[in-house]
Amino acid sequence: MKKWTKLIILLLVLGGLLTYLVWPKNHVKTTKLLWKKEINGEIQEAKAMDQAVAVWDGDYLYLYDLKGQLLQKVDRSRENLKAQIAQSHIYLYRPGDKMLEILDKNGKTETIVNLKEDLFQVQEEDGQTIIHCKADNHEVLYLVKGKTTEQIFQTDNFILQFDVHSKDDFAVSELSTSASGYKTRVYRKDSAMDKFDFPSEVGMGLYKGKKVTYLMTEKQLVKIYKDQVTHVDIPLASGVVFREKEVHILHSGIITSYNKNLEEKGKHILSMNAKDFFDNQGSLYATAEGEVAGNLTDKEVFYQPLGKEMDATHVYKDILVSYQDQNLWVHQLVNQ
Repeated sequence: MKKWTKLIILLLVLGGLLTYLVWPKNHVKTTKLLWKKEINGEIQEAKAMDQAVAVWDGDYLYLYDLKGQLLQKVDRSRENLKAQIAQSHIYLYRPGDKMLEILDKNGKTETIVNLKEDLFQVQEEDGQTIIHCKADNHEVLYLVKGKTTEQIFQTDNFILQFDVHSKDDFAVSELSTSASGYKTRVYRKDSAMDKFDFPSEVGMGLYKGKKVTYLMTEKQLVKIYKDQVTHVDIPLASGVVFREKEVHILHSGIITSYNKNLEEKGKHILSMNAKDFFDNQGSLYATAEGEVAGNLTDKEVFYQPLGKEMDATHVYKDILVSYQDQNLWVHQLVNQ
């Protein structure tokens, strides 16, 4: 056998061995119950954070490790607080005095921010905290800077979605109504502010990438590149996952994928009535009240019931947090 033939065979064998050792053997997942707890009060929100699970029942904030050991129980009873649990922080809001308290994942207060308007929602993006506030006659987006806020955007209309990278790099969709009808307007801020109108449509999803901006309405998927607007019709859309070079839309139990030119790449049937449709570590996932599905556009798609119907199910990486009334379940996604 010639030397070069032996060399090729050796390389193929080494390549196959490397693929076997490095490439994941099985992406199909199943759920493993890590632990279950019963909380004193009815759970209002519970989510996984990095190496912790945060639970809010309206009076107490509970923090558990992934083994179910109680790390902190923070008493905030009789304060009439509302809570939102995000990936990096926990946000406690007192509507009466418009005070927003930001806690770290250990339950320690990092900062307190006094707001001018009522808090509507909090969103973490690119390591930043963006807050959406509402007043009687206007709505505002702020970027949290320590104990202060920096205004990004204000409108007399209704803010629908936003994708904020910085105060000079963002997109916002708003809904305006008048006697002549309603419309969605998209504002895109780079070096200058541009705006695009979509009459008789309601924005349902928005994404601002480096080169393109995507808008999904109840009627169509829109791509905005520079000043060019292209679109494709979408029937009965209920969820969307945006990426820079592709978009995945859930409609009527079907996931349709499009490339950056809005050309259809494929369709996949979703065999569940999804409540949430989202990206989890680069794969498409969906949850219902008592079921999780993942790898939805891959060959290794999986569906896992959690045993009973839940009030809510949230996924963060490979941790599932579900709750119903006072009961909390924490599952882990593992390879079959």
